[in-house]
Amino acid sequence: MRYENTFEIGFGNPFPRLQLLSEHRFVTGLGLSESKILAIAPVLLVGDQVVRVTLFKTADVTAILNQHGGVRQHCIEGRQINVLIKDPNVEEHFVRVFDYPANANMEVMKVRLREFGTVLDLRRDRYAGATAGMIPCLTGQLTVRMTLNSPIHSYLQVGEHKVYIRYPNQPVTCPPPLVTLFHMYLGRSLRSDNLGRISVPPKPKLVNYGQRAFSQAAPRLWNDLPAGLDHRGELTTAVLPCGSGRTAR
Repeated sequence: MRYENTFEIGFGNPFPRLQLLSEHRFVTGLGLSESKILAIAPVLLVGDQVVRVTLFKTADVTAILNQHGGVRQHCIEGRQINVLIKDPNVEEHFVRVFDYPANANMEVMKVRLREFGTVLDLRRDRYAGATAGMIPCLTGQLTVRMTLNSPIHSYLQVGEHKVYIRYPNQPVTCPPPLVTLFHMYLGRSLRSDNLGRISVPPKPKLVNYGQRAFSQAAPRLWNDLPAGLDHRGELTTAVLPCGSGRTAR
């Protein structure tokens, strides 16, 4: 369902709750005259106090969102309240951020996350459970309410800290570990010669040059030998074309 000419205002979870008259005064304080407002309806949510404002078609909702969108602090009923103004047609995500120190700068985190979408709200949880090996421990956790323009990586570098990101339906963006890549490459190499031949070196064979017999091991690949060296590592005067099986002295 799409809402036309509509924006939402979230007042958080104030106690005591705000009066509807105070919400109406706040809406008109955004530069909207009563002739442009079609309806102001409360949204039934658990916890947060949200109202949905619908304007006539003559009003410009995009200008309101560009000017007042996001989280800003306002004085309502003599209290400082963080007010969120957003587009109800944009899907929101609750992103969990782990291992961000409590004394770190929150503005740095907001700037980093803005590369992936619009940050609507950011709250620090008191603590969160985690497991380091087999030992339960407590770690810093943030809950970010934001819209996503692109997927966020599972591991993210924020300033000097490396944090762990999780949110619903998150695609896998991190490559597999290096050990897994090594085993994948090893398995493919043993099944195919396209990625190189990993096999036991061939047994030495006797080659008869006149009255003397020499033991030599044929190289696995002709390209394995540098130019100007034979299979024993000795310098040669010339290298014959591939397929001749020997070098000229």
